Amino acid sequence: MGAAGAEGGAGTEGAAGTEGAGGSPHGAPLASQVGAEPVSAAGIRRFAEAYAMDCPLYWDDAAARAAGLPGRIAPWSMAMTMAMPAYWQPGDPPLADGFIPPFAWDCVDLPGAEMMSTRVELVFERPLRLGDLLRSDYRVVRVTPKRTSVGDGHFIDFEVSLTDQHGDLVAVERSSVYRYDPHDAPAAGS
Repeated sequence: MGAAGAEGGAGTEGAAGTEGAGGSPHGAPLASQVGAEPVSAAGIRRFAEAYAMDCPLYWDDAAARAAGLPGRIAPWSMAMTMAMPAYWQPGDPPLADGFIPPFAWDCVDLPGAEMMSTRVELVFERPLRLGDLLRSDYRVVRVTPKRTSVGDGHFIDFEVSLTDQHGDLVAVERSSVYRYDPHDAPAAGS
């Protein structure tokens, strides 16, 4: 099965949804995925190095303990990266040119040839720690039909719960996308 390894597309589980599917933040997820590997010291170092993040909490256990933490932590901005599954592994065919990982909102069965993100909010319950293996569960919270200056479509509000390998909540992302058919373009599927 390769790195994709899950139903519903590379790295995601779930079925197409509508206003009712996954409509509650406490209902069944629209899509779920598990990160490719646990948070590691090497992963934190490489991430912090790429962004020149000179924070001792990311590389010095003593400094992290002095700050009241159990040990070094990962940068907050690393959370969504660590929640991504592997999209390729040795033995799989090469990824196609221009490959774009699947997004949970692609599972929502609503019309629209175009899409844009309109809001992202990430709230942490605790820092990412060494050994955390993140799982993300995507739920549709609300679907609102709307005519805008760019086209007719739907605002889709999502809630993504990031939990660790024990099922403990690490963070919650709340985001919205606008899926629409532009006023000057033919409707999707026609």
